[in-house]
Amino acid sequence: MVVFITIYLAARGKLPNTADIIRLILRDKVIHNYYSGYKYQLAVKKLAPAKQAEMKKFVFDFLDKLIDLERNICTSFMMILIWLMMQFISVCIMQVNFTKFRL
Repeated sequence: MVVFITIYLAARGKLPNTADIIRLILRDKVIHNYYSGYKYQLAVKKLAPAKQAEMKKFVFDFLDKLIDLERNICTSFMMILIWLMMQFISVCIMQVNFTKFRL
């Protein structure tokens, strides 16, 4: 939400240094994610080796599902963008006055 508001205000010329603000927001997110991962590692170290292996398998399977989902979303999004570009190009071609190009 914060990134959306930042971009919204920047598009209207009401927010200077938007790139710096977004960079700081992303840096903050990275720090939170790093800490969460660190806490998870500490918790898993306390488990039995069999449970550690089970948790590792669960995490990697979950990440594989997330990556597949992201890939599908990106593919769908790219297909929509390609379709929109083709529609735009066809409209532009239809509007060209070809009478200028006749010999």
